[in-house]
Amino acid sequence: IRRHFRKDRFSIAIHLPCQAMAFSIFALCYGIGSIIGPMIGGLLAEPSKAYPATFPKGSFFDRHPFALPCMVIAGLCIFAFAFAFRYLHEERQSPPLRVPS
Repeated sequence: IRRHFRKDRFSIAIHLPCQAMAFSIFALCYGIGSIIGPMIGGLLAEPSKAYPATFPKGSFFDRHPFALPCMVIAGLCIFAFAFAFRYLHEERQSPPLRVPS
């Protein structure tokens, strides 16, 4: 199982012995994200009211109180994309291109 996780997390769904565990892990991650996501958003929303020493009145975050959670989540998405682009490799071989004669 560890060997499949290092290659690609989605490839374990193809192997029948690991399929049940793969789908349970996906459901677990969805549930954790449903709990943690709103909690992070709530902690970072309206930062000028919650953390006035760090985010003073009249600043960008005072005028746009929900920009900080959006920026943090956008950064997390960019990090996840870069991580997936770097470490997840395509396992399927594409067919060779045929040159029209």
